[in-house]
Amino acid sequence: MATLRQAFPGTIVGAKKFLFNEPLSVQESVVDCQLGDEINTPVYKVYKRRYIGLLQLCLLNLVVAWNWINFAPVAGITAEHFNTTIAVINWFSTSFLFACVCSNVFASLALRKGPKFSMMVSASLMIVGVWLKYAGTKIHSLGLAMLGQLLLGFAQPFVLNAPVFYSETWFTVSTRTTATAIASIPSPFGGVMGSLVSPAWIFVPGDVAKTSLWLGIITTAICVLTPFVPKSPPTSPAPQNPEHERQQFLPGLVNLFKSTEFYLILFPFTIIAGLFNAISTVMWMILTPYGFDNSSVGLSGALFIVVGLGVSLILSPIADKWKIHLIMMKIAAVLTGFSFLAMIWVPPAKSKSFLYGICSLASIAILGVTPVALEFITEVLYPLRVELAISIMWLGGQLLGGILIISMSYMSDSNGTYQPALYLTAACALAVAPLTLSLGLFGRREYVVMQRSKEQAEARTARFDA
Repeated sequence: MATLRQAFPGTIVGAKKFLFNEPLSVQESVVDCQLGDEINTPVYKVYKRRYIGLLQLCLLNLVVAWNWINFAPVAGITAEHFNTTIAVINWFSTSFLFACVCSNVFASLALRKGPKFSMMVSASLMIVGVWLKYAGTKIHSLGLAMLGQLLLGFAQPFVLNAPVFYSETWFTVSTRTTATAIASIPSPFGGVMGSLVSPAWIFVPGDVAKTSLWLGIITTAICVLTPFVPKSPPTSPAPQNPEHERQQFLPGLVNLFKSTEFYLILFPFTIIAGLFNAISTVMWMILTPYGFDNSSVGLSGALFIVVGLGVSLILSPIADKWKIHLIMMKIAAVLTGFSFLAMIWVPPAKSKSFLYGICSLASIAILGVTPVALEFITEVLYPLRVELAISIMWLGGQLLGGILIISMSYMSDSNGTYQPALYLTAACALAVAPLTLSLGLFGRREYVVMQRSKEQAEARTARFDA
């Protein structure tokens, strides 16, 4: 053993390769603990190949969201192409959300087999869906195009719910929130692309099929790369609790529904996500009766999404470093309630600056903290597996968003404006803020500890001490 120490001081991997006469790789022979009696101690490290899967997950989230919204900005031209009404075309967006609701449970089951398996299912559904949608636009068949849109909706939860589990599989504790943010950003950004690209590509009814063709080519080109994503790292990036690894679905589900903290996070997340989906969809309907032009509505919609995405890239590393997820969530809850309350006065004020400011604030409070909230629930519920918990959270947001879109379309007043819809959104946002603010209070501080990070840090310390 002394010879091993001299040849490969302090490296477990080096010792094993020496024993079996294997070539050494400096990249693989990471010093993780001192050589001694702990020869079988697992080595924890990360691999550069993790960025391949992260990039692919980003691209899949981007294109599926783009397919969701691509008809909405040109609903009038699309309605003319299919010889129907704008109200029917709006069902492309609404049916997509309801399809997401139906497939969320299946997505949670797929994620138990690993992020790559879930990505493969999503990519397969997208390829079939996007070409059925193109075929429908090509032959002017509304039913066939809608079928394709439904399959695209079924595909989204398999990648929308995956970032938290991909970051847990491939990244260290100190970078997981950031990785989750990076993989989550493309989903709302895909909506921005749809809002900007469709009006730039579609001018007459004949352009609808051409745009669907190009979108089908782009979607397919991205999806066919999914099989090349690494399935899992050779070694775990951090110590894992055996109870977490062995957690069965039904017992885990029972324990999940027994958690008070789960409900305190679920209801605010679901309602705010639903409000965000609804407002971003019906913003044109709310603002144009007060004289806002299409460019102002388009810019406000972009700010409602882009600002929060940028801020999330700043907040996520801060949350990773200082573990202040809960503080950020509580501040965001207050800002969200304030921004939706202030939005009531935005249309009557007819001020573009006021509009842009409130949309930016709401974006920061919602999208800026979404990755933090997803990582937080994974931390506090540990060692429970939270595939189903996160699926339920997104399911609720998509279901409520679809319901609100339909409901708000009928909430006009005698003046033809939609102020009652804004009253509803403000009331909902303010009603759920106290739930977030109550996390960790009333003697439940121990239930909001960053349990996963704490256990893994203790496990590392114990190994080095040994």
